[in-house]
Amino acid sequence: LGSNQVIVEEQGKLSGFGGVAGNLSNSGIVDLTTYMPGNILTVGGNYTGRNGLILLQTETGGDNSKTDRLVIKGNASGRTRVAVTQAGGTGAETLNGIEVIHVSGNADNAEFIQTERITAGAYDYILKRGQGINSTNWYLISRKDIPVPQPEAVPENHDNNLRPEAGSYVASIAAANNLFVTNLYERQGQELYISHMTGEENEAGIWMYNKGKHNRWRDNSSQLRTRGNSYVVLIGGDIAQWSLNGTDRWHTGM
Repeated sequence: LGSNQVIVEEQGKLSGFGGVAGNLSNSGIVDLTTYMPGNILTVGGNYTGRNGLILLQTETGGDNSKTDRLVIKGNASGRTRVAVTQAGGTGAETLNGIEVIHVSGNADNAEFIQTERITAGAYDYILKRGQGINSTNWYLISRKDIPVPQPEAVPENHDNNLRPEAGSYVASIAAANNLFVTNLYERQGQELYISHMTGEENEAGIWMYNKGKHNRWRDNSSQLRTRGNSYVVLIGGDIAQWSLNGTDRWHTGM
């Protein structure tokens, strides 16, 4: 657009990609999405957000993931909401992040806010302003904080943001592996008993297995914690018992 001033009103929408020669004021929707990510909208002048919305598509992977981008040659100010649609990607750790908004001028009074959760695999992606020389840009990162470079500093380990569902998966698998028994002895226990009437040793035909458990678990980063109680009761009985040679024992039951 060759106009020196483009205004997107509250009910308006600017779609596509390419460039705006002058300033852009956004109270409505600026939509960069098409059938695939990688589109760039360049604003030659200043950008002003008036609680408008920007729609982007991004592959959720590492720093070099393909993404739509807003590039502002002048200054940026005001409040803008950003909605990101996933366009593939299984999630990965980012170092600096996936750059989605680039401002060449001043952006001290600009605010770009993520509208909803972005997840891929075990990672949560967060829209955050860069730091240092990148403080005028906004990135999608899959960890808690962007590190602040320090002279001769030892690099720190950063915890990746893990999805809370992962804790449920681990707890469910642990419960399933420990609650249910698969061998005859644990199900039946000791079947022999002494009859009070005859004093003879007999074999019981009905058995019951009862087990309760309380467990707590957390991962090394302490992001995921689970606590649970589990119970299982198994009841069964023999229909027939026999021995082929006096040293073995065969059962059939339900």
